[in-house]
Amino acid sequence: MSEGQQAVLAEAVGTFCLVFTGTTAIVVNTLTGGVISHLGVSCVFGAIVTALIYAFGAISGAHFNPAVTLALWWLQRFSYGCTKITRVSEPTFRISFCNTL
Repeated sequence: MSEGQQAVLAEAVGTFCLVFTGTTAIVVNTLTGGVISHLGVSCVFGAIVTALIYAFGAISGAHFNPAVTLALWWLQRFSYGCTKITRVSEPTFRISFCNTL
């Protein structure tokens, strides 16, 4: 598997984890009448992003947020080719992974 393929796979797995855990926290908060609260939901998002950065940062740079990818491209720390692939794949991953819930 090439380095580019590893990066795209890492972004796909990371995006799945982020969407699944974050959305699950919101759903659980709603079903339990707000027991988790906004603070709990934000802690879940923070914890999963931190874990994903440690897990996939060395492989793909952990650009799970398209705004981060565009900012790094604008600062010329990320090539246009990688930016184009990431910009197309991230929304596609998010939409397809939402269907797993």
